[in-house]
Amino acid sequence: MSEDHQRARVVAVGDRVTRTGVHVPSELQENDIVVHTTFVGQPFAMDGRELLSLPYHYILGVEDA
Repeated sequence: MSEDHQRARVVAVGDRVTRTGVHVPSELQENDIVVHTTFVGQPFAMDGRELLSLPYHYILGVEDA
């Protein structure tokens, strides 16, 4: 894996919103492992866990289980 990519486990999913404002159900599910670009998203803490809010368009792919 390139240094430009990281893995993360999905803990929550929301709808994708297109540029025209249309809500599209996400293909992601909780516990999926995604590969995303580094240095993106908004880190935050909740219930003592470090989490990352990541816009859908930074997700490069989903790893097979």
